[in-house]
Amino acid sequence: MLKIKHLSKVFNGKHLKVLDDISFQVGPSEIVIVTGPSGCGKTTLLRIISGNITHFEGAINTSFSKTGFVFQEDRLLEWKTVFENVCLVAQDGNKERAMELLREVGLGGFESYHPKDLSGGMRQRCAIARALFYGSDILLLDEPFRSLDHKLRQEMLKLVNEIKTEEKTAVLFVTHDIDEALKLADKIIVLTKRPARVAGEFTISTDTKRRNLDSCTFQKLKEKIISLLEE
Repeated sequence: MLKIKHLSKVFNGKHLKVLDDISFQVGPSEIVIVTGPSGCGKTTLLRIISGNITHFEGAINTSFSKTGFVFQEDRLLEWKTVFENVCLVAQDGNKERAMELLREVGLGGFESYHPKDLSGGMRQRCAIARALFYGSDILLLDEPFRSLDHKLRQEMLKLVNEIKTEEKTAVLFVTHDIDEALKLADKIIVLTKRPARVAGEFTISTDTKRRNLDSCTFQKLKEKIISLLEE
């Protein structure tokens, strides 16, 4: 369980407040999606949770042992193979796990390829496998599929859902795409413009395979989220 309590963040000697009294939680094997206006502090929020930013107000309590971070850019090392990117510091006993993860994310048979030989979607699959390799029980995803076309995005959303089920991994996912959030999330957190506060929190209990975004229920939810984003 990840519990964020009254989290606030100020930059530039207290002249720029980015986050203001943010509170929510992420449960085991839960997908929580954060959305909000551009520049409201979503990436800053993830960087605080990951430990990349250490000075803030409020509290972060977690029972998750390891956190994986997948960025907007895949950050693969171009001179390393796919396999080497996944397990940069692997010992012999870890190699089987690396191969298992590559198969799980659809990269079985590509372990000897270099990043330049991969499509955008394949590169992000490799980045996700790398995050999982270190035993992450929560993944932080910062719009990692933003540059992919619609078909690839749908494939990657399916992959994230499969990871939640098969790896029992919690996911905290930042996106601007409301349909993406409605398709994938167990919970949606809507932030205001900067300084960001929680404008709304919505829990979705419908199984992802049974969700119809054209239904009255989901259309009303989408309208609520859009309304909050436009305030």
